Amino acid sequence: PEKKEKLTNLQNQIDKRSDLCKETLSKCVKDQLDILVAVRTGLKYFLSGKIRIPMNELVEIFLFLRCRNVNCKSLLPVDDCECKICSNNKGFCSSCMCPVCLRFDSASNTCSWVGCDVCSHWCHAACGIQKNLIKPGHSLKGSRGTTEMMFHCIGCNHKSE
Repeated sequence: PEKKEKLTNLQNQIDKRSDLCKETLSKCVKDQLDILVAVRTGLKYFLSGKIRIPMNELVEIFLFLRCRNVNCKSLLPVDDCECKICSNNKGFCSSCMCPVCLRFDSASNTCSWVGCDVCSHWCHAACGIQKNLIKPGHSLKGSRGTTEMMFHCIGCNHKSE
């Protein structure tokens, strides 16, 4: 808890710095930028030395213009999405992040994610169940009176089977 509080304080101090812009960050020493990105994102793998990310991409990650997931690195917002999730959460990536917990993981093509048929946002199944976004409902495609498990997307408010 104490370390998390210290990290949060550092992140808040960084957020208040108006001089940390694209121009200034582009002139940083790579190690400095790695540290700034690790602190801002709260992800220690930027300090591991195991990943090689070009300076321009690190700057974009720091400025929330690129996804911080090194397995994704999509430009943000993905497909210029303007939903309330993408608009209200700096650095949110609809390609790889859960709109409930705002975290990503490397699992893909598994049943641990459920998706929206309309806006293509994906949610951890466990998060959807916990927040009551996945529940039985009347089938949209089946015969009348049929029930299916429904996913209520918090990005666009659409219900998908």
